[in-house]
Amino acid sequence: MIANSAVIGGVSNLKLKITPSSFYVKSTEGCTLTCEVTFNDEDYTDVVIKWEIERISVNKQDDEEWFEKKNNGETPLTNIIEITTADLNGDAAMFIVTAIITTDMKCNNSVNLMGYSSQGLFTFDLNNQIDFVATDNMYEVQWNQFVETRAALTYGQTRITPDEISFEYNGLPNDCASYNSLEELDITVTLPKGVKVSYNNALIINVSGNYKGEKYNKQAIFTIKADTDGVIYNVAPSRDKIRLSSTGVYTPTAISCGVRKRTINGITYPKELPGTLKLTMVIDEGPEQEITPKTNISLFGPDMTVVNSGIIFTLYEKGQFLD
Repeated sequence: MIANSAVIGGVSNLKLKITPSSFYVKSTEGCTLTCEVTFNDEDYTDVVIKWEIERISVNKQDDEEWFEKKNNGETPLTNIIEITTADLNGDAAMFIVTAIITTDMKCNNSVNLMGYSSQGLFTFDLNNQIDFVATDNMYEVQWNQFVETRAALTYGQTRITPDEISFEYNGLPNDCASYNSLEELDITVTLPKGVKVSYNNALIINVSGNYKGEKYNKQAIFTIKADTDGVIYNVAPSRDKIRLSSTGVYTPTAISCGVRKRTINGITYPKELPGTLKLTMVIDEGPEQEITPKTNISLFGPDMTVVNSGIIFTLYEKGQFLD
């Protein structure tokens, strides 16, 4: 948490404080913050206070951060700010509130306060965001095929079950998607031979419900592309999640990644890749390194690999991103 009080301009008796010391804004409620300025522990009013709200979010679709600032501008003697539902965004998880003051003593300083939006704690992710189906040059499916993805709805670190799920189809036949249960959210798209699709297709997955009194609506997109070569390769990690306990133990204790090959004859997992394909791995923010299929990555013992944020496996074909 960012400190919420500061000594101003080197004058030890002049202090700035925001209360409460942190804030949590539900989508159905507002929150009021008060800036207190004191001199010799008494209220000090000969001051200009500038409030600034910085709303931070990560757009997972294009993986770019964006920032939005509200309520800029100096307002004399205004020491209260209200954060309402209008300041919230469904993907915003964190707010930083800054109070900047200018006094007649020509002392200037600021103080930051961090807060959270409950809506930003809801996340909805897919373990397989892009897949392929084999088609001819007219984008007709060559044989009976299916592609799968597993969805996960979480509130903070807790996986939860949505109340409802629905699908929208872009380039795909209606009702081609199904799921096993709301608890597990294993989603299958079934495409019979001869069905016409587009080059780029999308299954839009919507979940909604109410959790701890908070209503939510989240969406994820499963992209399905047509492949006219008759051979489809995908990354196939041994696990789609790594968990780290409070005692520093990973589950699982090892992970690997293979490559799945699909043809009209079925599915295989080749130990060696054709020369046009390359499988790589990135741990946290480290360098990208080429690996062979099924390379074992130990998460336990003296040779363990430390993972802080995650591992990304990527498959390239002729230098171009494939999966």
